[in-house]
Amino acid sequence: VVVLAPSATITAPASVCGNSPHHAASVAEAGAGAAYVWTIGNGSITSGQGSRSIAWNASATGPVTLNVTVTSAGGCIVSDTHPITVQARPDATITAPASICGNTTGHTASVPDAGTEAQYMWGITNGTITAGFGSRSITWNAGPSGPITLTIAIANAADCLSSTSRQVTVTCVITDTDQDG
Repeated sequence: VVVLAPSATITAPASVCGNSPHHAASVAEAGAGAAYVWTIGNGSITSGQGSRSIAWNASATGPVTLNVTVTSAGGCIVSDTHPITVQARPDATITAPASICGNTTGHTASVPDAGTEAQYMWGITNGTITAGFGSRSITWNAGPSGPITLTIAIANAADCLSSTSRQVTVTCVITDTDQDG
């Protein structure tokens, strides 16, 4: 009787974003009675330990290393290691004034450069973006009252996403003082 050794080749992504959840890894079915023991470096296994498929989360920095040891019902033992590159998330720190007067124009906000293929998606409450919506720097006008909230979501070339918001306090209101006379 010829006993074939089980396969332990891990199927998993080659790279992931830092601090990202809900990844999957698996190996081929090794038959009834097989045992699967997984370990991970720079991450955490969230479910599936003891089965041929696991769910896992990546740490902030890498690389992540997945290891599996498969033992068949017949006692054959094989193992595999799969390194995974961890891509950095873009810095979404918004630089903007801490406070402004309401009904004023020409304010700016920006974030650090996330690279040539980055996508920038801005939002604002109690104000209006007037220029730069898809870039790392915008020009905006303040509404009459606050607070004003600027939001940004950035996707870099590795499709890693970061998002944040920044609140700007409205400390005074500028009104139209023109009068016919």
